[in-house]
Amino acid sequence: MVVATQEFQYQKVPQIGLYVAATKALDETGRPLETGKPLVGIKWYPTKEWVQHAGLILPTSNQWSISRDYFQIAHPEIADDMSTSPAEWTDSLLAHPRDGKYASNLNNSRIPAKCKYILLIEGSTVILDKKRGYVVDGGEVTELPNFPKKSDYPEQPIPELGLIEGVYLINSDFSSEEGLRPVVRGRNWGGPIEHLDAIALSRPSVSDLNIGFRPAHRRLVETEPENDQDFVRVPRSEYESLLGDSVALKKVGQTLG
Repeated sequence: MVVATQEFQYQKVPQIGLYVAATKALDETGRPLETGKPLVGIKWYPTKEWVQHAGLILPTSNQWSISRDYFQIAHPEIADDMSTSPAEWTDSLLAHPRDGKYASNLNNSRIPAKCKYILLIEGSTVILDKKRGYVVDGGEVTELPNFPKKSDYPEQPIPELGLIEGVYLINSDFSSEEGLRPVVRGRNWGGPIEHLDAIALSRPSVSDLNIGFRPAHRRLVETEPENDQDFVRVPRSEYESLLGDSVALKKVGQTLG
């Protein structure tokens, strides 16, 4: 069993009442602002599973946008970290209809009977089922009738994802994994533009050395901290489910034993 502890510094984003980590999750122990490199090469499913286990969440794509806009004014160093590679998984999952149905591992009564548009699913719980594998349970469902059907670099707004302006990548290749794509935010590692957001670029069960994650917490302490920040230690957590193909996590295992 591979275990590790992680201590994050969180900053409150008043507009959404969410405490967002000041840095991406790291591949070694220690206070993130002082040491360590971003933890990458982890799949979306086990990332969701891990943050759930730790009592944390992933920001949605919209929450990610609001947080970065706020940090650009209040804490530019955090905004810079969000706009620096690697990109970050979010809690926004896109489901594309295929052959008149959505992915079989979606367990959600809110999914419309008519499979017409791409769906945005947020706030779900990922469950590892022995027979079915990973199941996406519950969550809020929003239809996206205007989501681009073509992979491109459009400059059109997608307000449901917090994309109001700027250049970002839309990857609409839903030919595998039953049309499921988590929304990825942050710098696009292959793009020439400094702040290029990557949207729906990777599959939920595939690891990518260019994607990490940034946890958030809804409520850190019983009373509001005076300076809108607080240090919190994530409970000692099992990284076993995250290990998979992650080179970074294998390094953690070698370090911690």
